[in-house]
Formats: sequence, C-alpha cells, structure tokens
Amino acid sequence: RGVKMNFVKPFYKEKFIEKKIINWDDFNLLVKNHPKNYIEFIEQGKNEKKLLNNYPNADLTNCSIIFLNAKDVKSDFKTLHEIFKLMMPSLTDRWNAHIYTGHTDKPSSFPMHFDPRDNFILQVEGTSRFIVPHYFDKIFNPGDLIWIPRFVPHLVIPLTRRLSISFPHE
Repeated sequence: RGVKMNFVKPFYKEKFIEKKIINWDDFNLLVKNHPKNYIEFIEQGKNEKKLLNNYPNADLTNCSIIFLNAKDVKSDFKTLHEIFKLMMPSLTDRWNAHIYTGHTDKPSSFPMHFDPRDNFILQVEGTSRFIVPHYFDKIFNPGDLIWIPRFVPHLVIPLTRRLSISFPHE
C-alpha cells in the first residue's frame, strides 16, 4: 500500500555510450574533494557499507568506494538523465547519481539485493557481471547500460578494476 510498483522489465543496451564521462583522474579528485558524509566504502571481503565520515583514517587502497549524491559532479550526468527520460517517460525528475568504484584488481560488491528506486547503471571502466534472476546474466563492458526497475533483485560482481555510475530515480 502506498508503494508505486513499476512493471517494466529489466533490460540492457550494449555500447550505449562511447564517450568516457568519468575516469580515474576524476576518481582521485572525488576522493580528495567530495564531501566525506557522501562517501561510503566496502572493504574487500566484507558486505557492509561504512560511511567515510565515521572512519576518517580508513585505508581506501583495498576498498570499493561509493560517491553518493554526485549528480552535479559532471554536466554529462544531467544530459544522461534527459536521455533516460526519453527512454522511460514515466521517470520522475527526482534523480541522483552515485559513482561506484573498485580501484583494486579484486573489487568488493554487494550480495544479491534490490533497490527501492528505479535505476540506470552505466559501466564506465572495467568489466562487471550483472545477474538479474529470470532475466539475464551478462558481462558488462565500458559504455554498456542496464535498467533495473525498483524492487527487482540483482547482483553485480565486479570482475576487474571498475568505475560505474548508478542513476537512481524516485
């Protein structure tokens, strides 16, 4: 009750974008300048997210890092949102961008889960395996895009050092 259900099926588009909209230099600037209360990290081999603000001396060399509330980091993000709106007219204008990084050769990730928001995810660097039960099990490369509707279970397994951007929509 009161929960908006979305019955659009998950889908993916290979080679959705050729332009690399974020890179490892951007990553280094984000580590230095992004507000610490909007940075989460997952230590290798652990499933829990921790807020960097609560662990100011954390060693980030063996972690996956999530930069929350990053929609203003690049103007390209707003352009992508407009494209997503053309693809899915039912999307709201309430959206964000989260940048997921695994800057080691063995990046960490989350277990199978679902999100309470509709979500486009763009693979920018490296490769990841996306498993969406009953729909697909696919290796994603730079430029590939996936759409995960809210409440659809999925698993992302980073296979290499990676950068990806999640665009959750309310």
